[in-house]
Amino acid sequence: MMYLFTGIARKKELGGFADYKDIFTSIFIAILITEAAYIIFNLIYLRFVDPSFWENFRTNSLSYLQKKGLTDEQIEQQMKGMKDLDKQTKTWALIKGYGYSVIIDCIFGFIFTAILRRKKPVFEELPADTKL
Repeated sequence: MMYLFTGIARKKELGGFADYKDIFTSIFIAILITEAAYIIFNLIYLRFVDPSFWENFRTNSLSYLQKKGLTDEQIEQQMKGMKDLDKQTKTWALIKGYGYSVIIDCIFGFIFTAILRRKKPVFEELPADTKL
């Protein structure tokens, strides 16, 4: 939604008429900034604020699954997917994720741009007293 509002604000700033380049440039900058903020937050939080986050998450998930009364086989199947969660938040994985997220967000940005685009009319009405 933030990208849509960015495009709307840019279109209003340009007087209600904007081309693909005008709108998408603003949306693209917003995409780069928000995705970078997300990566920085994850790096800081998972490295310094709560380095044991994933271990606590696995422990709490295991406790929850046991309380639900699942069999050991079902619990093992659920926990198998959580084994490598901390590897997904390593620096290199986050950087790769940044690239993928920017690409996916750009697809939405193109859609919003196509919706918001409005070109100036080529022939505007001339005042009644104008002679050609």
